[in-house]
Amino acid sequence: YVEIINTSGEEMVANIEAVSPYTAENGVIEYTPSDKAASSLGLPSFVDIASVSESQVQIPASESRTAEVSFTLPEESFDGQVFGAVRITKQLSDKANLDTEQSGGVMILNQYTYAVPVLVSVSDAEVQPDFTLEDVSMQRVHYQEAIVHEIRNTQPVLVNPMSVKITVYREEQAIE
Repeated sequence: YVEIINTSGEEMVANIEAVSPYTAENGVIEYTPSDKAASSLGLPSFVDIASVSESQVQIPASESRTAEVSFTLPEESFDGQVFGAVRITKQLSDKANLDTEQSGGVMILNQYTYAVPVLVSVSDAEVQPDFTLEDVSMQRVHYQEAIVHEIRNTQPVLVNPMSVKITVYREEQAIE
């Protein structure tokens, strides 16, 4: 269960969804729905096993409501971890949407999303991370030329903290 508390003086509607996160290019875990979150490890993704009872919940002013999150695990047990999150976003009111359309100028709307991380494991077996170098390329990052590398953990386990040491070679010679 996830409890959602409305601390405002107005009724609100909360949108609730289960998402499978992915690691962004800067190493930060992103909790936004994306095709990047698809698991290639042979395990179910979080959205495959987690379901939210209601995608929208109305919450009166200064009250709270509980949303149920249930899990349907595969029949065959697996070692490792399935990582995901329950995202909660306050739905914009019709007035806010109307004001945006009629403003004619620039209008800034702050909309916050809360992500409640969830880690699912069904066995006590310890899984060791195993990293592979997927790709190395030259790219422009923030207007700077950079060597960008994609590293993948091929095992279903979170690694935190993590540091990486990379040596770049130019035709048989290390670049210092």
